[in-house]
Amino acid sequence: PKAGGANVGLGVSRKFARMPVSKYFDAFLSSKGLQAGRPMGKVVPMAMPVKRTVAGQAMLVGDAAGQVMAVNGGGIPMARIVGKVAGKAAAAHVLNGTPLSEYEREWRRQVYKPLRTAAHTKVLAELCFGSAWRTDAAMRVLGPRRMNNLIRCRPIFP
Repeated sequence: PKAGGANVGLGVSRKFARMPVSKYFDAFLSSKGLQAGRPMGKVVPMAMPVKRTVAGQAMLVGDAAGQVMAVNGGGIPMARIVGKVAGKAAAAHVLNGTPLSEYEREWRRQVYKPLRTAAHTKVLAELCFGSAWRTDAAMRVLGPRRMNNLIRCRPIFP
């Protein structure tokens, strides 16, 4: 909440959008009887992280590194984790000469697997939920347990 208001985010996949994002946003506001201030927009990376997040004396962190849960665009919890890893790596680099490549190794150890699972889940979800017919078929084939895993970015076939 911000001084009697709130930030509202809306995510739309270009692949499935049938109109501009602004139209979806306007329809959402209208359906809730809300008014918006100045709209802002941002593209969120919705795939796998970049191949290399360290080059020379630079580190890519968070959205810049593609460290976002591809299936839902969630990046804040991930940014907190990798930001802490980056901060520790930068401090170790300055204080002890530890290579910045330790950041790459450590963030991948901590969060690469869930990011990869989310990216694969997104691809599967796009196949399953591209139409009402496909959604119904996926729900019948996968069943409640696997659908629950799919929605939560967990592997559906253990």
